[in-house]
Amino acid sequence: MKVSVIILNWNGKRFLKTCLDALRQQTFKDFETIMVDNASTDDSVDFVENEYPEVNIVRNSTNRGFSGGNNDGVKVAKGKIIVLLNNDTKPNIDWLQELIKGFERSKADAAFSFVMSKYDDDQHTTRADAKLGATTVLGHAVVIGSAEELIEEGRPIESCFVGGCTMTFRRELGLPFDEDYFLYSEDVYFSWKLRLQGKKLFLIPASICYHEGEGSSRNFSRKAFYQQRNRLMNLFIFYEKRTLLKLLPLILFNMAATSIRDFPYRILGSAWIFTHFWSIIRKRHQMQASRKVSDEYILDMLSGKFFDGFDLINKLQLAYLKLIGVKTIETQ
Repeated sequence: MKVSVIILNWNGKRFLKTCLDALRQQTFKDFETIMVDNASTDDSVDFVENEYPEVNIVRNSTNRGFSGGNNDGVKVAKGKIIVLLNNDTKPNIDWLQELIKGFERSKADAAFSFVMSKYDDDQHTTRADAKLGATTVLGHAVVIGSAEELIEEGRPIESCFVGGCTMTFRRELGLPFDEDYFLYSEDVYFSWKLRLQGKKLFLIPASICYHEGEGSSRNFSRKAFYQQRNRLMNLFIFYEKRTLLKLLPLILFNMAATSIRDFPYRILGSAWIFTHFWSIIRKRHQMQASRKVSDEYILDMLSGKFFDGFDLINKLQLAYLKLIGVKTIETQ
């Protein structure tokens, strides 16, 4: 078996037919499909068991989140290449073929497809609308330009991070996630860990997948807590001490500014960082011990923006980054 496609599911029955039908139609055939079910109550398991007997189902008795659930899938996977595919997706018919071709040609350690929003025929993003995203120095996702030309060219492009929606990696890398993360920013954790070890990550634009977005987490009340906590945890775990000190004023301002939203969950997420100081220190020591490259190897592929749409704050933040000598995509 060359490839294992792992689909994590939590009460996502309404998405599974679209996703699994698309997998049946793939031009690339040397793969197995594994669905990890995180204790769904919507008959997802019975539906897949009856309609898609080729799918290997892993049944969890509790909701183990994105990190724990996907780790469970990797444990039973037989493929040399692992692909984590969100359940609310509709991959193109040649999605997996182009993904594996680009993955192997680029000699990537990890990669991901180009993901377009919405998969309904009358709603989905066109190539002309496609945007190129990036991660900021503070861990937010932002848009940095149009992706139309990249999709047309189709060649693999080195990336700083790989998106969790179609995350692809070599089985030999082991379990991808720290299960303390549970949900959100675990793809950034995995990517940052690989980058610190000098691994190569690529975007494969010729491999296209449509994504509905937040299929299972839309009604999860504590998602803002995990978004805030995990994003901040990544910053304190991965940055070198000298970089962390330079960015600390921005981090503290960002914590205060973002805590206003989704009250009180983001405040609780920020507070968790301080109340679990020693846990973060232990994770930090472990991660820094595996470091093979400096932060500069990562920073010049990150955006210096604060958020999309905050033009004045973005200009001020970029000016501060230039002043302290932090080179990003915009300040090189």
